[in-house]
Amino acid sequence: MGWCLGHNHKINMVEYHKTCQLFITASDCVMFFGEKKNMEFNQVYNTKYMEGFFIPKGTALKINPEVLHCTPCNINSYGFKVISVNVRHTNEPLEIQTGDRKDRTLFANREAGVEGAFCGLKGDTIAVYQKTQNFR
Repeated sequence: MGWCLGHNHKINMVEYHKTCQLFITASDCVMFFGEKKNMEFNQVYNTKYMEGFFIPKGTALKINPEVLHCTPCNINSYGFKVISVNVRHTNEPLEIQTGDRKDRTLFANREAGVEGAFCGLKGDTIAVYQKTQNFR
């Protein structure tokens, strides 16, 4: 269990797990989901299959196994905050890279531009634009 927080406005990666994952939102956000069955044989995924949902603050959201999802997108200027609950050892650093076709999609660091990372998204980069707020 841990925090996932930051600033994100677009789909630049997707992931899925073989077990359920629980998100508890501490801020309003938008999350995008897709079905693994729409993944192409070469592990490429078209963003046209992703669907975005507004998730209000305080929502507990169970994501079923093999549902593709990306980092939440914030809709405000102060970012997103969610609690993520996973099965133990999920998203821990990998000890080895074997280089086979399946393993080329596995990275512990999800930031775009990781050297040697497999770029498996195609289609439009879907973005969420934040609403403006006046702070006093």
